[in-house]
Amino acid sequence: MGGLDLFKAIGTHGAWTGVVNLKYPLNTSQDDFGIAVDSTGTKGMLSSSRLSGSGFDDILTFEEVRIPCTLTGKTVERLAQAGTVRKVEVPVPNVLLQLYEDGSDKAIEVYSDANGNFTFPVKAGMKYNIRGTKPKYLTQSLVVSPDCRFNTDSVKVEMVFNRDTPNKPIVLENIYYDLDKFDIKPEAARELDKLVQLLKDNPSIRIELSSHTDSRQSDRYNQMLSQLRAQSAVDYIISSGIARERLVAKGYGETRLINRCKDDVSCSEDQHQENRRTEFKILR
Repeated sequence: MGGLDLFKAIGTHGAWTGVVNLKYPLNTSQDDFGIAVDSTGTKGMLSSSRLSGSGFDDILTFEEVRIPCTLTGKTVERLAQAGTVRKVEVPVPNVLLQLYEDGSDKAIEVYSDANGNFTFPVKAGMKYNIRGTKPKYLTQSLVVSPDCRFNTDSVKVEMVFNRDTPNKPIVLENIYYDLDKFDIKPEAARELDKLVQLLKDNPSIRIELSSHTDSRQSDRYNQMLSQLRAQSAVDYIISSGIARERLVAKGYGETRLINRCKDDVSCSEDQHQENRRTEFKILR
């Protein structure tokens, strides 16, 4: 940033990783070259020439200040677009939203407006949990750590709500498997983590998690593969702390195609992908 700068790094001498510039206000266009931080990690001293135009150095004290900013959110529901497999987002109004600062059991409460919008005052670097509830919808929660630089900044989040209607399939987005495989890929694990959180937020529900294939390969093979994939997803959820009795794994193979791509019908890869999906539905 000019002259000497302060950096931070992780590791030990000779094996540093994650080297980053500490930026303003710890660094300036002058020389900033020595730092000592206390045991809390929030206060300390630094040496700098920033107060002198003639090159003299000073020792300054500093302390962390949480910059206030705004969290701007939207509550939505994803509905199937008529005549297609595409989803459209519609606002969910009157959702009760509770903001908990990490470590606190006291909440700030607001309701989403007619367009699903809501706001909360937050501070940079803090960890918050947002909990959203509305009758006839599954409870949702979200963890966020605002990264604000100025008090005029805003952090945007979106909360997607699903209805608590029994036996209504809900597609899990971005659950993909390698060809002829049933192991959980990292990107699929991230999506399943959201379902784990949903089950924790709604401890009374029991679900069926189902896997579906496209029409290629034989009926028997697709049935077997889909069952293995469904069971693999359920095993992952159980390993994340959800009770086994709350989950049922079900493979449907190619018996529930959602488009015209049956055997011997020419379809694009994207159309086949629409059928290769993972869903869950509430049983209780």
